[in-house]
Amino acid sequence: METPLVALFQLIDAFKAIGIEYVVVGSLASSFHGDYRASADINLVAEVKAEHVQSFVNKLQGDFYVDDLAINKAIARGRSFNVIHLAGILKVDIFIPSSDLSKQQLERRQLQLIDADGPKRDLDRDRRRHDPGQASLVSSRWRGI
Repeated sequence: METPLVALFQLIDAFKAIGIEYVVVGSLASSFHGDYRASADINLVAEVKAEHVQSFVNKLQGDFYVDDLAINKAIARGRSFNVIHLAGILKVDIFIPSSDLSKQQLERRQLQLIDADGPKRDLDRDRRRHDPGQASLVSSRWRGI
């Protein structure tokens, strides 16, 4: 089984190739700060636009389950969509930046190098720690609760 970082690096490569701005948020971002959480999911805020969808799907096909209709709905509604990394059986939530919080997360991101048992890769991520209460609030807001 692949680690979450393998899936993350594949997504980053796709975002960079297409020119999509992104930031890692949630438990994985907290872990990069040393605030480890039990969940191993990946949450990203990414400025995916309608003109990116086909290229994004093409880049991920084969390694991820990805649904272009779900992506287009998420963009139109300013909501989230997910992709599933097939080798790692890992769901990745990708949030369209429609709230002030998600837009600020993109603006405040900083580059961090991560050594994942190999060459260092660059990774844009939000510098702020996300406490569990804030993460729950953000998650509830995205899911319309």
